[in-house]
Amino acid sequence: MAARKPPSGRKVKTIVHHYNDHWVIEPPNRLRDRVQTIGDGKDPVIDAEAIARADAAMAALTSEFSDWMASAVARLADAAAAFDAAPAIAPETSGATPRAAFYRAAHDLRGTAALYGYPVVGRIAGSLCLLLERPIADPRAAPLIDAHVAAIRRLQADGAEAAASPVANDIAEALQDGVARLAAPVAGSDAIPAVDSPPLQAQ
Repeated sequence: MAARKPPSGRKVKTIVHHYNDHWVIEPPNRLRDRVQTIGDGKDPVIDAEAIARADAAMAALTSEFSDWMASAVARLADAAAAFDAAPAIAPETSGATPRAAFYRAAHDLRGTAALYGYPVVGRIAGSLCLLLERPIADPRAAPLIDAHVAAIRRLQADGAEAAASPVANDIAEALQDGVARLAAPVAGSDAIPAVDSPPLQAQ
């Protein structure tokens, strides 16, 4: 394969079209000069080898994302278990307490899940953060916290495709609605619905 050469240096210019009642200005298109060329540089072509390398790098990165996601979810599950063993009513977002560690794990997952290919998990983690940022005195809060953690673990285990399914979105919406209703000042018949959906299927 011939060595890559820089752009040919051809000149480009702005073209002006004059019509009866208006002008059309066509700016120069320098995209051609930005395309990597092979050979004499006159005819830009796609570097198949570069694309193959990029695809391989992306595949390797995707595998790493899956591992990182599993690690982040495992950290959240461990933090949730520690919080269950030593629950606290008052919100704590910093420090060394189980509740603070639980919040940080959820907060980290909220920020990274979309990058790892699980945007719906990020939404659920964000909903969990909102729940942990307020006092937990309502008896409905504990099962709602558990439902968030269970949903996150389940979506991660089922994979990114399943986590992007309509069912996953419905679960996220139900949990977010539960947090909103828990924060509502009106109590009574507006109970938090149980989140019990069928196994997720990749679509």
